[in-house]
Amino acid sequence: MIEPGVDLSKAKTVQVLHNSEDTHNVYLIISKDLGVRDLDIVPEGADVILKYEDKWAWDISWYMVELTVKLTDGKSGKHLAAAHSIHTSLTRKSPKEMVNEVLTSLFSGE
Repeated sequence: MIEPGVDLSKAKTVQVLHNSEDTHNVYLIISKDLGVRDLDIVPEGADVILKYEDKWAWDISWYMVELTVKLTDGKSGKHLAAAHSIHTSLTRKSPKEMVNEVLTSLFSGE
């Protein structure tokens, strides 16, 4: 959900805050997906700061159950948008697909 009046198409740089509990390299998947969207990943001073939380479960193999992404303004820290994806074992998607699903929701305004 994007906050009213927020236009994420103006964002050109993103700082991805690495979740210290990320043991599945979701940080790298997010960064790669943002790069495909022509957004530059920077260590600081970004237009937008991206925070994420991933949850995993075991069912014959590890799979991502949930991914939540929150965007804040890089200067003011104001909440801009959030998106969430959840897939149980029966509807599971790859981490790459879930990242794409969430980021498409945010950066396409859906």
